[in-house]
Amino acid sequence: MKHYLNLTLALAATLCACQQVELDENSLTGGLPQAEAVSDDDATKSYTASDLALTSDWIRNPEKGLYKHYEIYFDLQMHLNHPDWALNSDGISDLDSGSYNFASYTDGTLVLTLFYLVDYRTKDLDSKALNAIEKTFQKVRAAGKKAIVRIAYSHTAGSDATYDSGQPRDASLSQIQAHLNQMSSILDNYKDVIYLVQAGCIGTYGEWYYISRSEFNYSYDGSSLSGFSGRKDVITALLNAVPGRQVGLRTPNFKRFYLNKKSDYQYPLNSYATLSRPNAEGDAHYRLAFFNDVFMCDKYDEMGTFGRYSSDPEISFNKQMWKDQAAFLAVGGETANNGSTQPYMKDVNTYDPVSYIKQYHMSYLHQRTNSDMYTYWQGQGKEKDIKNALGYRLWLTNFKISGTVSAGKTVNMIFSIKNNGAAPVIYKRPMKIVFIRNSDKKVTELASTTGSVSNYIFFSQGNTQTTQHGSTDYADIRQVAPNQYKYFTCQVTLPSNISSGDMIAIWMPDQASNLRNRKEYSIRLCNKQQGGFKWQDYADRDNTMAGFNTVYTF
Repeated sequence: MKHYLNLTLALAATLCACQQVELDENSLTGGLPQAEAVSDDDATKSYTASDLALTSDWIRNPEKGLYKHYEIYFDLQMHLNHPDWALNSDGISDLDSGSYNFASYTDGTLVLTLFYLVDYRTKDLDSKALNAIEKTFQKVRAAGKKAIVRIAYSHTAGSDATYDSGQPRDASLSQIQAHLNQMSSILDNYKDVIYLVQAGCIGTYGEWYYISRSEFNYSYDGSSLSGFSGRKDVITALLNAVPGRQVGLRTPNFKRFYLNKKSDYQYPLNSYATLSRPNAEGDAHYRLAFFNDVFMCDKYDEMGTFGRYSSDPEISFNKQMWKDQAAFLAVGGETANNGSTQPYMKDVNTYDPVSYIKQYHMSYLHQRTNSDMYTYWQGQGKEKDIKNALGYRLWLTNFKISGTVSAGKTVNMIFSIKNNGAAPVIYKRPMKIVFIRNSDKKVTELASTTGSVSNYIFFSQGNTQTTQHGSTDYADIRQVAPNQYKYFTCQVTLPSNISSGDMIAIWMPDQASNLRNRKEYSIRLCNKQQGGFKWQDYADRDNTMAGFNTVYTF
């Protein structure tokens, strides 16, 4: 029996030409523009898709969503004061009394690994420390997760200096640079499972506050800046330590200062033209993102995230800068703890976390289950909505095969994907059309006369839409921005032998070749599991590919 997905409306252009199409607001939530088939002869399979519905279920996907916070201590004094925090077999401890089992975290695909290098504030890392750091990343990879990485040298603040007596809370700039240089080979070897690095290293918790060394002090009066060079050097060292990955900064101001944009309110990084990809991906403009460590804590300035006080004129500017740039960068936050939560922030009708997540295009958020604010959201039934909103949420809205769909034939495929999430896919990844043989689950990429899947039509934001050809010869799923559609098209040749039950699927694996056989790292489309659409993974077999969205069954 055949199962397939297709258009409820015909398509608006041929595979070789493109025309301007005007859409109203309803078009953004419904069908596609009126059109005709590729040719009269090829339109032999024009199916109606009643099964391309968006699921309301939460779909676990890589590089987005909730994360769990893990703290890994290199702090002998802590063990002397807390003998119940036993050292694990790696000679380090963490919040779970030495048992950091990343695989046990099932509510998300991200884990924050915070390395407290307390005992190494004034000396280089030894082999024991380096081995422990490497083992942490090995465990992240084995668990099918990706890491949000932060380094810090102190976990005490203010008058609570139990473990800081007699020494600075921070490592020196030169020591930080030396540590990052020592860790560079590890970070490079495990960059496949590093989602991003937060710009820690300075101040308590690596939050760039409670500073103890003068080389990290700076002053800023709204128009002039001095003394920022030490922090700038740390940012540069972090960017150099993780090429190809983004670095998150604690405030938008820090990015402005790093790029020497002290008072330029017409900030040039707030447009798609400036931040469009894949051009200049190695530039700091495209790699410096933001994170909010007091998410929804303070009505006015989020305790310094956007400004210094409620009347600071830069608050609105920095908020808009965050919103604009977050449409292209990996941004997230940490849920405020109990002591910081303001009572009025509990009103989910007035301060809806889902609305906030979408406004600021957030890809990840701390699942702080001991936070009274987070538990309130759980009690109000908001947790699933939060999980669904974070990051990308890709939905196959239309699919069509034109041509004679049988063994050995060449067919055209055109399909559209909409992003119902708050943010885009952050890192480049392949999009392939594959053939799955039902008898042995052997998977092969279909040969294409046009190379790989290519961009066809891109819908820009706004109620009036303009279609345009993609400028690249590959499918860049990152450009499917929140609340936007994108068409993709390809021409593929079907295998010479096809049996009943064989399948055609869309495959979006990780860019790293060593993760492509891991279902945890492939993107799953958020369609209901019905008709010809199924999520297929074959993790129990020896195959070079895994994690597929089937769209046609013979």
